[in-house]
Amino acid sequence: MKTLFAIGLSILGFGCIDKTTTVNSEDLAYTSTYNTHSKRTDPYDVKLFVGDEGNNTYNLTIFMKLSGGSFILSPLSPNDYVGHFTIRIDENPHLMELENISETPALLEQVSPWGEGLVKFVKEEDTKFRQKLVVKTQEDFEVSGWLQFVIEARCIPEKIPFLISNKEGVLTIKKT
Repeated sequence: MKTLFAIGLSILGFGCIDKTTTVNSEDLAYTSTYNTHSKRTDPYDVKLFVGDEGNNTYNLTIFMKLSGGSFILSPLSPNDYVGHFTIRIDENPHLMELENISETPALLEQVSPWGEGLVKFVKEEDTKFRQKLVVKTQEDFEVSGWLQFVIEARCIPEKIPFLISNKEGVLTIKKT
């Protein structure tokens, strides 16, 4: 009986090991790292990339794929609801955000199911969010940030931390 119990615990332990996958796309000059948790079943997949646009300007690009009927509020939704998709980067002397976040494909406004005006929802489609960044120094640095949004209709807030690093002039991003 003790042997069966030990075997069962071993199987459970191996099933919870965190797997890390790295994606490099040289033709787009993007580097990304993201984690895949074998036991977690989130109704979304998020991939982070940083693309060099030249002149110390970069695009922080987030690919979001939702599934299972889930949706989130667009960062461009014209209302005061809490839980819009947001990108936050800690205050720092190395990196500055330029312009507003952009979103592709463009979403149509629709009547809010909560009864207060119009909203834009990101639904079960591939959506790309982009934030322009400017590197203000040639020094090596690391800057923390996070993505935040609420998964509807489960009404579950999500916070995905990331780290932007500049090492020897190469800017990268990874989830932490």
